[in-house]
Amino acid sequence: MAQTFLKTMFGPGSRALQALDGSRASYARMEAQAGETDVLTDREADFIALRDSFYMASISEDGWPYVQHRGGPPGFLRRLSGNRIGFADYQGNRQFLSIANVARDDRVCLFLMDYPARRRLKLIGHARTSDDPEQVIALMPPGYAAKGERAFMIDIVGFDWNCPQHITPPLHGRPDRGGHATASRRDRASSRPDFRCGRIMTMTDKLTIGVHHVGLTVPDLEQARAFFCDVLGFDVVGGKPDYPAIFVSDGRILLTLWRAADPSVARPFDRRANIGLHHLSLAVADDAALDAAWARMGAHSDVVVDVAPEPMQPGSATRHFLVFIPGGIRLEFATPLAPA
Repeated sequence: MAQTFLKTMFGPGSRALQALDGSRASYARMEAQAGETDVLTDREADFIALRDSFYMASISEDGWPYVQHRGGPPGFLRRLSGNRIGFADYQGNRQFLSIANVARDDRVCLFLMDYPARRRLKLIGHARTSDDPEQVIALMPPGYAAKGERAFMIDIVGFDWNCPQHITPPLHGRPDRGGHATASRRDRASSRPDFRCGRIMTMTDKLTIGVHHVGLTVPDLEQARAFFCDVLGFDVVGGKPDYPAIFVSDGRILLTLWRAADPSVARPFDRRANIGLHHLSLAVADDAALDAAWARMGAHSDVVVDVAPEPMQPGSATRHFLVFIPGGIRLEFATPLAPA
């Protein structure tokens, strides 16, 4: 990982400065392991597919650096095969800067950010565009209200994961554009780099920042997808066809749905006897949303009611209900926790 990226990006000047700083020997060992490319793994492919925006740098026709923001629903940028990634180019301000740039010099650099999780991924590669309608349609996110004009394909040469130093999570109470959970102002002010950036963590540091995703084993993948997407309005944002698995999200939580190896012998989870997931709880905005979710569950013939809508605790303003969804997973819907 990153060996080819570093060998490609380092030049005589940066190597000379590394030698003065004392870091050159370490980087030289990494460069010695570089191949033709840094091969994308499932880790990079999954991270790419979950992004709802990224920044792409290209070289202008006069040699200036140019950075452009690209956005869309999660999955609009994704791995196509091997080390090739792609996205649909939407109709925009008709300046055609990036298109003209890559036509002259196909080298680009992409910067992908996950602010809530304080992660970032840099990729370099060779880009080309195509106005072939079939390629454009294949890269358009389903149901997205934009006009695709051309396809962008990028053959990745190298990539580098950066440490989380100086990445500030969004402010509490204002979800970011991807709908991610946000950090409080106090957490934001106290965000510090971790040990990967040369700092020793103390016992008071928070090592984690929340739930990244929840993985569920299901007996019927299409049945589970239909429930979360058709009934609850989730979107498919990725998957692993060879497992097989489908990843779905409502913009705030990511669920990875994995099919049991042999559904015919898979046993339903007994929450009182087995160690593991007792139930999955999904948040709804208010009582009206809870009632709407209850109505949808009642209209679904394969949903079994466990607990009808009621206060979460006697006298509590927080209400919830629990059901067993198709496949047997116990699912809770709950309104926001009321102040104590």
